[in-house]
Amino acid sequence: TDDWECTLCLRLLWEPVTTPCGHTFCRPCFARALDHGSTCPHCRTVLHVGRELPVTVTLANLLSKNFPQVCRCGCAGGMGGYM
Repeated sequence: TDDWECTLCLRLLWEPVTTPCGHTFCRPCFARALDHGSTCPHCRTVLHVGRELPVTVTLANLLSKNFPQVCRCGCAGGMGGYM
């Protein structure tokens, strides 16, 4: 798997959030996954977190610098750009 891709939507990470078990997903993908249970969508570790994890800022900044054309136009996931 590409380190820059969400394993749920298979697109460039948008507003990346990282779970306590270390897996990273797009914020909206993670929120949708939690609609179906309170486990990590990747490893099934039980998560004791809410739907709104904070954006992993360092990763968001790296994505913005490495993929500025995607981040500016919001093509990743059809949503807006990074901070």
